[in-house]
Amino acid sequence: MSVSSTDERPRERPVTVIGAGAVGTSLARRMAEAGIPVAGVISRDVSSAERLAAAVDAAAAGSNMEALPASSRAVVLCVPDDAIGNVAYRLAEIDHPWHETVVAHMSGAVPASALGALSEKGAPVLSMHPMQTFPGPDHPEAFDGIFVGLEGDDIAVEYGVSLVRRLGARPLKLSAEDKTRVHAAAALASNGLAALLAVVREVLGTAGIGPGDATAVVQPLIDRTWSNLSQESPESVMTGPVSRGDTGTIRKHVDALKSVAPHLLPVYCALAKEQVRVARRADKLTEDGAGAILDLLRSTDSYT
Repeated sequence: MSVSSTDERPRERPVTVIGAGAVGTSLARRMAEAGIPVAGVISRDVSSAERLAAAVDAAAAGSNMEALPASSRAVVLCVPDDAIGNVAYRLAEIDHPWHETVVAHMSGAVPASALGALSEKGAPVLSMHPMQTFPGPDHPEAFDGIFVGLEGDDIAVEYGVSLVRRLGARPLKLSAEDKTRVHAAAALASNGLAALLAVVREVLGTAGIGPGDATAVVQPLIDRTWSNLSQESPESVMTGPVSRGDTGTIRKHVDALKSVAPHLLPVYCALAKEQVRVARRADKLTEDGAGAILDLLRSTDSYT
């Protein structure tokens, strides 16, 4: 089979997955569920490769690139970002019909050009970034309805579109420049949110509320806010002292944090400044009100 511009048949293109961690395992299992043949699994830990291969009925498993099945016409690298180039180089040393084989990696920040060693061999290359978090190794359902960023050669992207849809996800075509910005946004949405909740729990801890109880205290608030955000814009949803121009309350917040958690003041101030911008866009805050809040926050910045 050769790669063509009309290739929309991922079920006819056997795939080898390299990496049996959280992403690789979830991807391989979802492929198997979707009827996409998994020809092989390669992992540094051969036992992990063998377990996953058995789970998805892959005939080949191994811990080195030589385990790549000759039948593979797609290869997906689910490895750390800094390993992509080296794995691509090692694959390129193997005698394989690369001009018939789409090669993809699953990094959010690294472009498809990191697979240059394989591109030089004639392989169409692709980067695939699932807009999802994979905290554990066995979550094929994590692909349900998510967006997957696609960037690379036109032919490879076309295959990626078909593959993503077959996985039950939604394709999002990106340029290499767009890809990095989208990854930054995704990191803020996921890891930034986790860090913010850690800050919230720490502040509640200064009031004697333990970590487990702290999460329970804010959970209804988070749930309602998220429900609102799923239906309306952040500008419409945002409430609170910044939107009201309540400088007195913001000053109390600042003073309270100064006394018990001064190291968290930069986080509070940065988020409050962004709330000012959002409130101004929504015409919830006057120019004078915004100026008063920003003056207070700038004076706090000088304190920190």
